[in-house]
Amino acid sequence: MKARRVTILRKGLLVLALPLVYQALFIGLLLKRQNDLSHAQHWAMHTKDVIEETEYIFRMLVATQSNLRGYLLTGKDTFPAEIARDDGVLDAAFTELKVMIQDNPEQQVRFQQILESAQARRDYQHKVLQMIRKDGMAGALDEIKGLKGKQLMDDLRTSIENFRAAEEKLDTARLDALNQSTTTQNWLLIGGLALNVGIGAVAAMMFSREIASRIEVVTQNTRRITNGETLPSLVPGSDEIRELDEQFHLLADHLRSAKQRERVYQEALERRAADLTRANRDLEQKNQEIEMFVYSVSHDLRSPLVNLQGFSNELALAREELQTLLKDDLSAEDRRRATLLAERDMTESVHYIQTAVTRLSSIIDALLRLSRAGRVEYHPKMVELKPVIQRIVEAMRGTIDQHEAEVAVLDLPAVWGDPTALEQIFANLIGNAINYLSPERPGRIEIGSVTREAEGVDKPLTYYVKDNGLGIAEKYLGKVFAIFQRLHGDVAKGEGVGLALVRRVVERHGGKVWVESTEGVGSTFFVAFPSDPRHSPLPGVAPRKERINVSIPQHDHTTSHYFAR
Repeated sequence: MKARRVTILRKGLLVLALPLVYQALFIGLLLKRQNDLSHAQHWAMHTKDVIEETEYIFRMLVATQSNLRGYLLTGKDTFPAEIARDDGVLDAAFTELKVMIQDNPEQQVRFQQILESAQARRDYQHKVLQMIRKDGMAGALDEIKGLKGKQLMDDLRTSIENFRAAEEKLDTARLDALNQSTTTQNWLLIGGLALNVGIGAVAAMMFSREIASRIEVVTQNTRRITNGETLPSLVPGSDEIRELDEQFHLLADHLRSAKQRERVYQEALERRAADLTRANRDLEQKNQEIEMFVYSVSHDLRSPLVNLQGFSNELALAREELQTLLKDDLSAEDRRRATLLAERDMTESVHYIQTAVTRLSSIIDALLRLSRAGRVEYHPKMVELKPVIQRIVEAMRGTIDQHEAEVAVLDLPAVWGDPTALEQIFANLIGNAINYLSPERPGRIEIGSVTREAEGVDKPLTYYVKDNGLGIAEKYLGKVFAIFQRLHGDVAKGEGVGLALVRRVVERHGGKVWVESTEGVGSTFFVAFPSDPRHSPLPGVAPRKERINVSIPQHDHTTSHYFAR
């Protein structure tokens, strides 16, 4: 068995060694050709650079000549400075060109001719400038008319053209060498690939004579295992392929056992899932029943409240009638006691009854609003919040001016949600911020967004409503969003249900609301919503059956009407 393993190993090494040796030789030859190609590319680019630098020098010489003529024609003092600047640029360009042609002795001779011609042209130019400074334009013009400058420029142009012609000839030769190198490398690649395919085919034939046929059987067995089919008998032999096939047979047996266990677990899981689905359905039904209970109880309590209100009115009428009767002849003491009962005790009773009825009615209204908040069907879409906030602020303008407050609305990203519900959330928060401003300092309210994580909200969009109002003591922060919990009750009216409604609506949007506050400094309410509509629990589109009536403590009748929808 060990001998067979060695035989397979030796065959495998032989099959691998043949193409590997060829690949090593081919890669070495390819690297040599690549190096030649890179060398040719380098000299081709170098020649292009020399030509480009030569053309740049010629342009600068022409520019210098033009500046001299401009100076002679106009006499403007700016031209000498430009000529001096161009001379400095030419010196640098000549130096760079000299370095670039160090590898070419013939071009160095031509470059020396260009340099001498350029120096003669520069000396003549300086001579003309000296004459202008000494004798004025007339003397310089006479010198120019002698055409010596033209002759010098023609000589310089001829030297540059000879230099450039030689360099272009060299460029053509180097490009031909580059193309030849590229063609040679391409043919080398094609021939190498063809030979590589041939060697691979020979190796494949050697491999398939004894090993590949049995490996094909083992491969088919893996497909049968994947499809859950029964495996045929083991392949012949006693080598590693036979051992591998034995392992595949054992694997098939284990998989069959595992599938049987999986089937049992799957059935148990489906039963548990069905139980969980029923439990969730029951829980949802119970939640609906609780909401309907609150709704029904609220309506049932309203009827006796109406009766109680009517009886309190009747008591008031009886008090008036008693006062009328007391006007008849009675003893002074009886009249005093009757009057005291009518005007003090009965009046106080009526007042207490009416106060209790009003308070109880407010509580019932709050319970109804809380119930509706859990039952309303939302119609979500992408909502631009900034226009919504600005509309809320304008609706509350009377209350804002009354408090002499400043409201800043910063840039707010769009959010996925029900437009009316979002408006009600921020209306409640902004209304509270206005009503609980401190009278000891100018009020400021800021509405914006911030990068802030929120527990239970995936990649949240977080908004805030910040004020510098009365603030909330730390010990009361945990009760802010509880129903019927009110702080600073003497500052603004309300039932203590607004923030509870806000939390209910925000949570139905898959979000979270919380507050950070310092007593005497101010409060910041944060509202976080999922940034991706796919993570929102709201439906894509749903018809609206009912709207939430959010109660906000207000002193401005215009704003109260705006939110009573």
